[in-house]
Amino acid sequence: MKKGIYLGIDTEFTGQHPHKHGLIEIALLALDANFEEIGSFQTLVKPADDIEITAESMKINNIDLSRLDMEGINYKELVRKITNFVRKYFADKPILFAHSIPMDFAYLNYIFDSVGKNTLFWRDLIGHSTLDTKVLANTINILTLKKGHEPLFPSTSLSSPGGLTDVLGITDYEAHTALGDIRATRQVLIKLLDILDEL
Repeated sequence: MKKGIYLGIDTEFTGQHPHKHGLIEIALLALDANFEEIGSFQTLVKPADDIEITAESMKINNIDLSRLDMEGINYKELVRKITNFVRKYFADKPILFAHSIPMDFAYLNYIFDSVGKNTLFWRDLIGHSTLDTKVLANTINILTLKKGHEPLFPSTSLSSPGGLTDVLGITDYEAHTALGDIRATRQVLIKLLDILDEL
């Protein structure tokens, strides 16, 4: 089972600040050396009672707060499930991939710390090897500009008009759900690596 090389992470949250807002949905994707999916995990997360909720974020992720109360797991259970998933699919520390990694990493680092596992996430489970599709897309834009061409991506957002899935023709996913977005990010990653290969 431990054939994973790449670990994809996508999160949905109630705002942009991990110390004030809360993570409310997460999905993980385990990929093998050929970028084929070998395992997935998705769950709603019940945030702490004192978190702030922004209307803008809730409009984007479209998650009902009453559903979080009924179906969401707490931070301690989330840490246990993430740990088990990574240990099930990865013999060594994976290469983490996501769209805009700093946000996902910050939220998960905060959550692991909040349950007394402050070094488990980044030191024992994940490490520091990362692939960020937003960074890759920006790199491609810079390289095309350097060659005197227009940037390939008008936006390096994952799913906004003119963004990566739009330009790359990726439509078979549910945007702004954690599992839908990480599966779209996998497709984007493969296509961006192919483009970089040709530049």
